[in-house]
Amino acid sequence: MPEGFDRVYTEVDGSGSVLRELLAYVRAGDSVTVEMGGELGGTASAFTEMALALYQRQATLLCKSPKIDTAAGHWQAVLSDLAMLTGRDTGDAARLSRFMEELHRCFDLVERRQMTVAEVCRKMSIGKTTYYRYWRKVKSAPQRERHTELFEELQVKIDANELSISAACRQMNIGAGTYYRMRDRYKKEHSVPNVPNSE
Repeated sequence: MPEGFDRVYTEVDGSGSVLRELLAYVRAGDSVTVEMGGELGGTASAFTEMALALYQRQATLLCKSPKIDTAAGHWQAVLSDLAMLTGRDTGDAARLSRFMEELHRCFDLVERRQMTVAEVCRKMSIGKTTYYRYWRKVKSAPQRERHTELFEELQVKIDANELSISAACRQMNIGAGTYYRMRDRYKKEHSVPNVPNSE
């Protein structure tokens, strides 16, 4: 038996019985290694089925050719989304994946300026696009609500000529274009006639 492995499985007749036996044996924290992706059935759907089945068991899949390691942050993000889309996580819906739990902790550290976004991306093996995509899912809803409240408060002052648009933009840390989009959306949602404001 190869060093570092406690079991070796070989699918002979293509019935899937060996794969089922492997999945029954796998426990959280285990890693399953395959030499080539073709050994998983040769199709993207077969690979996805295997990766998702292992993800549900909190185990990972290593493929030598092509080089794939589902323990990497970007793979964990993809599998988390696939599990939600396919309803695979229903048995433990309340549990966040280890990846997401760690990412949430990192979001808080970034907010407290104890970590930078670049440091989080390196630690979690993800790109900035993936980081901000998940950040928006987790953080943007409450932040958007607070932003809207501040916008409404400042808009009252703008309407009363107590504050300029540029001063309001500075307070909200947004550009004039963003302000006008927010104003148009706000007026549309509240059925307010769109009367141009001037500085």
